[in-house]
Amino acid sequence: MNRRPVSTAGVALSVSARQQIDAIMNTARNQIEAVLQREVSRLVLRAQEDASREAERRRENAEQVLAARGARALDQRSAGPQPIYVRPVKAQEIFGVHRATLYRWADAGHINIHKRGAATFVRVDEVRAFIEGNQS
Repeated sequence: MNRRPVSTAGVALSVSARQQIDAIMNTARNQIEAVLQREVSRLVLRAQEDASREAERRRENAEQVLAARGARALDQRSAGPQPIYVRPVKAQEIFGVHRATLYRWADAGHINIHKRGAATFVRVDEVRAFIEGNQS
């Protein structure tokens, strides 16, 4: 590489001086990149920890809400005879849990889903027993 001497503040630099400056600049650039990489890694880790804490907080809140809804639903037993089987939509009203939650519980083996033709039912005492067992 034939470089002409570069002038800095009116002073002409030799090729070797320019090479020394380039070496110093490369070293400084590498050090800055290393610091930036460490800082970015630290920030990413902190963001992941914050997200994990937030997810845990939301999970705990959801569990508290579910427990409160279940307890409220269990306390609101009517004076008349209780049905043995109900459709998931009715179970949603009785127990205060979403239909999808009932299906997740069934998939996990906690309760049974009963099919009669195209109609789907859950057994009230199974759902009640599962909710009461989860609150302890």
